[in-house]
Amino acid sequence: MENSQQPSELDSLERLLTRGPRPMPSAELRQRVLDGVRSELRRNMFDVIRMELRREHIRSKWRFAAAFAATILVSLTISLGVRHSVRHSLSNNASPPTIDDVAWRLQQISPKLSDEESLLQASLRQIGSDPKSPTTLGDILGFGGFRGTVKAKPANNNK
Repeated sequence: MENSQQPSELDSLERLLTRGPRPMPSAELRQRVLDGVRSELRRNMFDVIRMELRREHIRSKWRFAAAFAATILVSLTISLGVRHSVRHSLSNNASPPTIDDVAWRLQQISPKLSDEESLLQASLRQIGSDPKSPTTLGDILGFGGFRGTVKAKPANNNK
Protein backbone atom coordinates (compact mmCIF):
# COMPACT_ATOMS: atom_id res chain seq x y z
CA MET A 1 0.00 0.00 0.00
CA GLU A 2 1.30 3.39 -0.87
CA ASN A 3 1.36 6.26 1.59
CA SER A 4 -0.87 8.37 -0.61
CA GLN A 5 -3.67 5.87 -0.24
CA GLN A 6 -3.46 5.66 3.56
CA PRO A 7 -5.39 8.03 5.74
CA SER A 8 -3.26 10.57 7.56
CA GLU A 9 -4.03 9.03 10.99
CA LEU A 10 -2.46 5.75 9.94
CA ASP A 11 0.58 7.59 8.63
CA SER A 12 1.12 9.28 11.92
CA LEU A 13 0.64 5.97 13.81
CA GLU A 14 3.14 4.26 11.54
CA ARG A 15 5.72 6.97 12.13
CA LEU A 16 5.19 6.81 15.86
CA LEU A 17 5.68 3.01 15.95
CA THR A 18 8.77 2.99 13.76
CA ARG A 19 10.52 5.70 15.79
CA GLY A 20 9.97 4.14 19.18
CA PRO A 21 12.12 1.46 20.82
CA ARG A 22 11.28 -2.10 19.93
CA PRO A 23 10.81 -4.50 22.82
CA MET A 24 13.17 -7.51 22.84
CA PRO A 25 11.90 -10.95 23.80
CA SER A 26 12.75 -12.01 27.31
CA ALA A 27 15.71 -14.31 27.94
CA GLU A 28 13.27 -16.93 29.23
CA LEU A 29 11.35 -16.97 25.94
CA ARG A 30 14.59 -17.20 23.98
CA GLN A 31 15.74 -20.17 26.09
CA ARG A 32 12.37 -21.96 25.70
CA VAL A 33 12.50 -21.56 21.90
CA LEU A 34 16.09 -22.82 21.72
CA ASP A 35 15.28 -25.82 23.96
CA GLY A 36 12.27 -26.70 21.81
CA VAL A 37 14.31 -26.54 18.61
CA ARG A 38 17.07 -28.68 20.16
CA SER A 39 14.63 -31.34 21.34
CA GLU A 40 12.98 -31.49 17.89
CA LEU A 41 16.34 -31.79 16.18
CA ARG A 42 17.45 -34.50 18.63
CA ARG A 43 14.22 -36.46 18.20
CA ASN A 44 14.45 -36.22 14.43
CA MET A 45 18.09 -37.25 14.57
CA PHE A 46 17.24 -40.30 16.72
CA ASP A 47 14.44 -41.22 14.31
CA VAL A 48 16.84 -40.98 11.38
CA ILE A 49 19.45 -43.09 13.20
CA ARG A 50 16.81 -45.65 14.19
CA MET A 51 15.55 -45.91 10.61
CA GLU A 52 19.09 -46.25 9.26
CA LEU A 53 19.88 -49.02 11.74
CA ARG A 54 16.69 -50.83 10.72
CA ARG A 55 17.65 -50.51 7.04
CA GLU A 56 21.15 -51.81 7.78
CA HIS A 57 19.69 -54.77 9.68
CA ILE A 58 17.47 -55.65 6.72
CA ARG A 59 20.41 -55.23 4.33
CA SER A 60 22.56 -57.53 6.44
CA LYS A 61 19.84 -60.22 6.31
CA TRP A 62 19.72 -59.93 2.53
CA ARG A 63 23.51 -60.03 2.33
CA PHE A 64 23.50 -63.23 4.38
CA ALA A 65 20.79 -64.76 2.18
CA ALA A 66 22.69 -63.83 -0.98
CA ALA A 67 25.96 -65.23 0.38
CA PHE A 68 24.21 -68.43 1.45
CA ALA A 69 22.57 -68.84 -1.97
CA ALA A 70 25.89 -68.20 -3.71
CA THR A 71 27.58 -70.81 -1.52
CA ILE A 72 24.89 -73.35 -2.34
CA LEU A 73 25.13 -72.62 -6.06
CA VAL A 74 28.92 -72.91 -6.10
CA SER A 75 28.76 -76.14 -4.08
CA LEU A 76 26.19 -77.64 -6.43
CA THR A 77 28.17 -76.59 -9.49
CA ILE A 78 31.37 -78.12 -8.17
CA SER A 79 29.73 -81.34 -6.98
CA LEU A 80 27.83 -81.82 -10.23
CA GLY A 81 31.00 -81.14 -12.22
CA VAL A 82 32.95 -83.67 -10.20
CA ARG A 83 30.14 -86.21 -10.49
CA HIS A 84 29.98 -85.72 -14.25
CA SER A 85 33.74 -85.99 -14.70
CA VAL A 86 33.96 -89.13 -12.54
CA ARG A 87 31.09 -90.82 -14.36
CA HIS A 88 32.48 -89.72 -17.71
CA SER A 89 35.96 -91.03 -16.93
CA LEU A 90 34.55 -94.30 -15.64
CA SER A 91 32.34 -94.79 -18.68
CA ASN A 92 35.21 -94.12 -21.12
CA ASN A 93 37.29 -97.05 -19.91
CA ALA A 94 37.53 -99.57 -22.72
CA SER A 95 36.94 -102.64 -20.63
CA PRO A 96 37.36 -103.01 -16.89
CA PRO A 97 39.65 -105.78 -15.72
CA THR A 98 37.98 -109.09 -14.97
CA ILE A 99 37.45 -110.30 -11.43
CA ASP A 100 40.10 -112.98 -11.95
CA ASP A 101 42.65 -110.38 -13.09
CA VAL A 102 41.93 -108.20 -10.08
CA ALA A 103 42.08 -111.21 -7.73
CA TRP A 104 45.45 -112.23 -9.22
CA ARG A 105 46.76 -108.65 -8.80
CA LEU A 106 45.54 -108.56 -5.18
CA GLN A 107 47.39 -111.81 -4.45
CA GLN A 108 50.51 -110.29 -6.02
CA ILE A 109 50.24 -107.28 -3.73
CA SER A 110 49.29 -109.21 -0.59
CA PRO A 111 50.40 -112.86 -0.70
CA LYS A 112 48.72 -113.59 2.65
CA LEU A 113 45.23 -113.37 1.09
CA SER A 114 43.57 -116.69 0.39
CA ASP A 115 42.05 -117.41 -3.01
CA GLU A 116 38.53 -116.97 -1.67
CA GLU A 117 39.37 -113.69 0.08
CA SER A 118 41.09 -112.25 -3.00
CA LEU A 119 38.07 -113.19 -5.17
CA LEU A 120 35.71 -111.59 -2.64
CA GLN A 121 37.78 -108.37 -2.54
CA ALA A 122 38.03 -108.34 -6.33
CA SER A 123 34.26 -108.75 -6.61
CA LEU A 124 33.67 -105.89 -4.20
CA ARG A 125 36.10 -103.65 -6.09
CA GLN A 126 34.47 -104.55 -9.39
CA ILE A 127 31.02 -103.63 -8.06
CA GLY A 128 32.36 -100.36 -6.64
CA SER A 129 34.03 -99.29 -9.91
CA ASP A 130 31.06 -100.01 -12.18
CA PRO A 131 29.04 -96.79 -12.61
CA LYS A 132 25.95 -98.80 -13.52
CA SER A 133 26.14 -101.03 -10.46
CA PRO A 134 23.62 -100.40 -7.67
CA THR A 135 25.17 -98.20 -5.03
CA THR A 136 22.25 -97.45 -2.72
CA LEU A 137 19.74 -99.60 -0.96
CA GLY A 138 17.04 -98.03 -3.13
CA ASP A 139 18.90 -99.06 -6.29
CA ILE A 140 19.38 -102.58 -5.00
CA LEU A 141 15.71 -102.91 -4.05
CA GLY A 142 14.60 -101.27 -7.29
CA PHE A 143 13.25 -98.02 -5.83
CA GLY A 144 15.26 -95.75 -8.12
CA GLY A 145 17.78 -94.61 -5.51
CA PHE A 146 18.12 -90.94 -4.68
CA ARG A 147 15.75 -89.84 -7.43
CA GLY A 148 12.81 -90.66 -5.19
CA THR A 149 10.85 -92.45 -7.87
CA VAL A 150 9.23 -95.76 -7.09
CA LYS A 151 8.74 -98.17 -9.93
CA ALA A 152 5.11 -99.18 -9.91
CA LYS A 153 4.07 -102.72 -10.75
CA PRO A 154 2.48 -102.97 -14.17
CA ALA A 155 -1.29 -103.00 -14.03
CA ASN A 156 -2.81 -106.42 -14.43
CA ASN A 157 -5.39 -106.00 -17.19
CA ASN A 158 -6.16 -109.71 -17.41
CA LYS A 159 -9.23 -110.09 -15.24
